[in-house]
Amino acid sequence: GEYLFLVRAYQLKAIQCCGYGPSLSGCVICGKPVEDGCFSVEGGGLVCPSCRQDIGLILQVGSDIIEKIKYILKTPLKKIGKLYLDQASLKAISQLILQYLAYHMDIRDLKSEAFLSTDPSGAERK
Repeated sequence: GEYLFLVRAYQLKAIQCCGYGPSLSGCVICGKPVEDGCFSVEGGGLVCPSCRQDIGLILQVGSDIIEKIKYILKTPLKKIGKLYLDQASLKAISQLILQYLAYHMDIRDLKSEAFLSTDPSGAERK
C-alpha cells in the first residue's frame, strides 16, 4: 500500500507538472464552488450539481478524497509519506488517477500496473 500510494502521488504530481493537473478549486464548467465531490474525468476536475448532466465520465468522489488530492499536490514527495491513506481512499484515488491518465494523456495498460496490483507473495490485490 505504501509504495502504491507513492506511485500515485508521483503520477498526480507528474500530471500537474505537464500542465494537465485536475481543477479542484471550483466547477470546471461554471466556476461555482463545489462541495459534494463529483469529479469529471472528461472535464478535468470538479463539477457542480447543475453542470453534472452536461459532461461525461463522472466519478463520485468524497470531499475527503478531494482534500487528500489537494494535499498531495501541494506537499513535496519527501513529506508525502506522512499522510495516512486507508485502502478505500487509496482505491478511490487510484481509480481517479488511472482514468484521468487514460483520458487526458492516452496512457492505458501500463506494465507497471500489473506489478503494482500484486502483493509480494504473487497474489493479485483486489
